[in-house]
Amino acid sequence: MTTRTPLRQLPLLEHNGKIANQSIAICRYLAKQVKLVGKDDWEDLEIDAIVDTTMDLCLKTAFHVFEKNEKVKQAQAESLFNETIPFYLGKFDSQVKENGGYFVGGRLTWADIFVVAMVDYMSFLIQKDLTANYPNLQIVKENVMNVPNIKAWMDTRPKNKFFTSSELK
Repeated sequence: MTTRTPLRQLPLLEHNGKIANQSIAICRYLAKQVKLVGKDDWEDLEIDAIVDTTMDLCLKTAFHVFEKNEKVKQAQAESLFNETIPFYLGKFDSQVKENGGYFVGGRLTWADIFVVAMVDYMSFLIQKDLTANYPNLQIVKENVMNVPNIKAWMDTRPKNKFFTSSELK
């Protein structure tokens, strides 16, 4: 059986007749195409570490959000909201502060865009703005959202039943 989805899952990128899958691999490829990568191998390592750490936090958050057993969910909540999320976001906030409003190298990389998108998604899942107590993460979000093409997309994208954390009250 031939399929356009090699692993029968999305996302996919089709480019020059070739198909690639896996969201982070696709992000990394596209970042290279538009020069949103590090200036050297070390910066690329730092970017990858931020992205992978963000995915660790996303998984911990998702395990809680999608837990069906309410007793287990309540037990997870205290640790997640009082320890895990503050630990990760505190580290991220410090790193952004050290890099002048960005995660790596004092300039926009795909790590900034990735983290802003994923933290926005996690905020949506838990119905709380996760950046509220992290001023440097708010700065990186502003830096990302003020990129002209990102701003244009955010202003004109189709509206649907889903929303972003920026719409949380």
